[in-house]
Amino acid sequence: MNQSKLFELDNLSLETAAPEAIPIIDFAPFIDGVSPSIVSCPLKDKTAEELVYAFSKSGFVYLKNHGISEEEINDMFLLSKHYFAKDLKEKESLGWETAEANRGYVGLGKEKLSDLDKEGRAEDIVALNQISPDLKEAFDIGLDHPDIPYKNKYPSKEFGDKSDAFFKRMQNLNVKMMTAIAIGLGLEHDFFQSAIKLGTNTLRLLHYPKCPPSEINDFSRRCGAHTDYGSVTFLFQDSVGGLEVLDRSKNEFVRAVPIPGTIVVNVGDLLQRWTNDYLTSNQHRVVKPYSVGEDGFLPARYSIAYFCDPDSDTKVETIPKFITEKNPNKYEPVTAGEHLLARLNNTYV
Repeated sequence: MNQSKLFELDNLSLETAAPEAIPIIDFAPFIDGVSPSIVSCPLKDKTAEELVYAFSKSGFVYLKNHGISEEEINDMFLLSKHYFAKDLKEKESLGWETAEANRGYVGLGKEKLSDLDKEGRAEDIVALNQISPDLKEAFDIGLDHPDIPYKNKYPSKEFGDKSDAFFKRMQNLNVKMMTAIAIGLGLEHDFFQSAIKLGTNTLRLLHYPKCPPSEINDFSRRCGAHTDYGSVTFLFQDSVGGLEVLDRSKNEFVRAVPIPGTIVVNVGDLLQRWTNDYLTSNQHRVVKPYSVGEDGFLPARYSIAYFCDPDSDTKVETIPKFITEKNPNKYEPVTAGEHLLARLNNTYV
């Protein structure tokens, strides 16, 4: 397959604009100010409706008043920077091994994100990675639970303790997010809760090393254009920038600029399937940061992603209210674990 064909999903206009398509949602009614025992109230209903409307248009929001403190976030970024500063041999000693476990260190060139994997085009992803590897490294952390045979790999007890605590904080936030989405969709507030009892999510620390500006161009990215696999993703950004989101109305990528005090939240493929495309799992990528350092290099970028997936045995099938004569069912039922495993196996090269 020729190069232009491989890059067609990731080579739209490089022009960027302010993120008009990504609204800021105040999540405070689901965090504080309203008793958690009150499932529905005007404040919660309004927030849920605004959230779902945004997800139906662009698939992305900035979330403010989300309940995760600046201190907690800064601690995780510091932990991440210390880990990625280690020498390669030490990092590789905790290396990612299998899609089933999905834990540990992922080195440069190990993973290639592309929507080609939706079509099962693993060979094309390998070819794409050879000419344009994602310029990033990562460290993946899963749920430690007696019913799950895979265990996390940690470089130190402090690293493990802080990561586990942050994982649980984000688990709780996801419960509130899925409650809000259910309300906004006009479903029972606990519609999704049976699918996230265990909380088999993934906490991912990401590092995009500094590099010469020439290393990132029309045919290379810090991270290729892709959609996320699960229900929703929470993303914490540093101040460097580079995240871009596809504005489908203009068919161009727009900058999801870092906004202090917010988390970027986006819809994943399984939530799109649940709603028969009413909610949008949208393409996004990481490109050049918006400035060059004094040393002439593009600065390093750090981010923290929390990928939320339904529990592995969850059967994801289209919610009946989203099947109509004008919008017939587009998706066959799929088991969440099998879906995630297939996507990961296509992505790792």
